[in-house]
Amino acid sequence: MCGPAYDPRFIFAWPNARISVMGGEQAAKVMEIVLMNQLKRLFATMSITGDDVAKVANILRSDTEHWPKMIEEYGLPIKPDGLMFFAMNLAPKLQQMGIVVDVQSKKGILAQLADALIGQFDRESTALYATARIWDDGIIDPRDTRQILALCLQTCREATQRTLYPNSYGIPR
Repeated sequence: MCGPAYDPRFIFAWPNARISVMGGEQAAKVMEIVLMNQLKRLFATMSITGDDVAKVANILRSDTEHWPKMIEEYGLPIKPDGLMFFAMNLAPKLQQMGIVVDVQSKKGILAQLADALIGQFDRESTALYATARIWDDGIIDPRDTRQILALCLQTCREATQRTLYPNSYGIPR
């Protein structure tokens, strides 16, 4: 349970390890909060309150075909075309972040965002993904943990007992 910031001597992972700070659902919720704060700033000039922004979030989560009915139900002073315009302007920004959403899809943009983030976090939080990027020293078989731990402890003990002589001639290439 540590990373390179703590300067460990070794970092190993089991095949079923998950490596991430948060899950995809939490990341999707954070992105939704950021987008809703953007909407609050956008709606500041209109007569839309914080509660109404939550309603807009529900609309953006739902299928686009339900947007006109939901806007009417909530009594919001916005038009479906305006909300679609917001979604169309949001899509390129998300694409710059590596999140692809399809504004032509019937699925709401927040639902697409959540699905994309959950999928990305699921793919990128595996032990294999981390090892492929050399973020650790490898994946070990859980049955070999004791042997590898003993070898690492032996290596650490030996490292403290050896005298290191600094290289005085530079790095050979």
